This record gives sequence, C-alpha cells and structure tokens, in this order.
Amino acid sequence: MRKTNKNAVLVFVLLLLVAVSAMMVASTYAKYTAEVTGKGTATVAKWAFGTENASKNNSLTVALEPTVDATTLVSGKIAPGTSGKFEIQLTNADSEVGVNFELALGDITNKPTNLKFYKDSSYSSELTTTGKITGQIKAGDGTGV
Repeated sequence: MRKTNKNAVLVFVLLLLVAVSAMMVASTYAKYTAEVTGKGTATVAKWAFGTENASKNNSLTVALEPTVDATTLVSGKIAPGTSGKFEIQLTNADSEVGVNFELALGDITNKPTNLKFYKDSSYSSELTTTGKITGQIKAGDGTGV
C-alpha cells in the first residue's frame, strides 16, 4: 500500500505544479497583451512619366523616311549617304516622384548593315539593338531628356 500512496502523492504534486505553472503563464500573458484600434490614411504620389509620341504600352514605331533630310532623299527612299534624325522627348513634369528610365531599340527588320543609330547628335556613341540609354528624371522636371 505504501507504493500506491507514494505514486498518488507524486501524481498530485505534478498536477499541482502544472496548475501553478498554467496560472503563472496565464497571468503573464494577460499583462503583455493589449488591443489597439485606430484609423490611418495614406496619400499616394502621382505618377505621370511619359512621352507624347509613345503608345500606351510605351513602345514607339518610327518611320525613317520622314526623319531623313529631304535634300538627301533619292526618289523618296533612304539611300547610302542620306542622314536624318528623330527625337524621343521624355517628361516627368506632372509627376511627384523621380523616375529611372531605360530606352532600347527593339526589333529592327530588314535593316541595312550600314544603317547606324546614335545616342546623340555628336555621333560619338552608336546605339545597337543590344545597347540601352539609361538615365534619371527628377520629380516635376518638365524639360525631360
């Protein structure tokens, strides 16, 4: 009978320890939990970057014939020795955030091997279909690039 009493006492002590531990954890949890309610508002900055001559998907198709100097055209066609230019004007005037931009030539079909594109009028830096023009325009900058 003594062994049964020792086991019962041991079980009772363990249950008592579990109960005391549970009460301590519950009271600690109650001290460090709280509920806070409130309302918040956020204003999103205006994004108005673009160019006047690009389509909605930010692509631009350029017909080269109208860009060539008319005095160098041969029968209305581009020929060796002709030159011309076109400009892409980017603006960020109505935007409230700055923008990092990247311009790249897309797929050029049937391009003669000696037809070259340059990044600026100094003709010092050729632009290839793998090359890109990158830059930044500050917020509210109406002059663009």
